[in-house]
Amino acid sequence: MPIKFDWVGARAACTVVEVFEQLRLGVESDVDAANIARKLEASSRFLFKPNESGNVFAAAAYWGRVQFIRHTDHIEIQDEVGAQNLVVTLTLSNTGRCKLKIGQEELEQWQVRRMALEGLLFGPITIR
Repeated sequence: MPIKFDWVGARAACTVVEVFEQLRLGVESDVDAANIARKLEASSRFLFKPNESGNVFAAAAYWGRVQFIRHTDHIEIQDEVGAQNLVVTLTLSNTGRCKLKIGQEELEQWQVRRMALEGLLFGPITIR
């Protein structure tokens, strides 16, 4: 990291709106990858469901769903499968990267997606 790092600019670019959109694209890709990896028939496939308002999307299966909701200052993840809710806030790490926080733990986006989706994508059905 350069000595004259613009931390104010980097933190200002680390917004809930931007990260939510990145999560949306990541979850959509995860759902597609799970459908391919698990070789699911059309009737058993996972679904990606965006909301018209743009502030909610979900990954779903016939036994439940995981919903992502954008709020002004955080992202809420409601998991019907594992019956848990996660609150994701944002921070700028000491290395100058936009990180997601759950509690005090700083995480990469893929780690948050795994925490949210693993029970849904690798739960009740078995690989054929």
